[in-house]
Amino acid sequence: MKPVPRVFTKANRCSKETIFNCFMKNGCSPKHIQVDIVHSIIGLRTPQSMRKNGYLEIIHTPEADYYGLTDTGIKWLIDWAEKHKYL
Repeated sequence: MKPVPRVFTKANRCSKETIFNCFMKNGCSPKHIQVDIVHSIIGLRTPQSMRKNGYLEIIHTPEADYYGLTDTGIKWLIDWAEKHKYL
């Protein structure tokens, strides 16, 4: 059973904190996460925007597709976390 994608609006946008927790939970190294799981955490449009900006890539495997942060995406999130003392 697929998880339900999370819906964000202009009034309730996906935060960088939510993105950080999705890919780098507890300050760990970045993870590859199944596409359906990512959609249930950060919605459908946030990954599209992140791919467009070069922060995210899709990794295709025979079992499933995964999202993974690019080097630029890792730097982008770590810079945000350090600026906001999240790490």
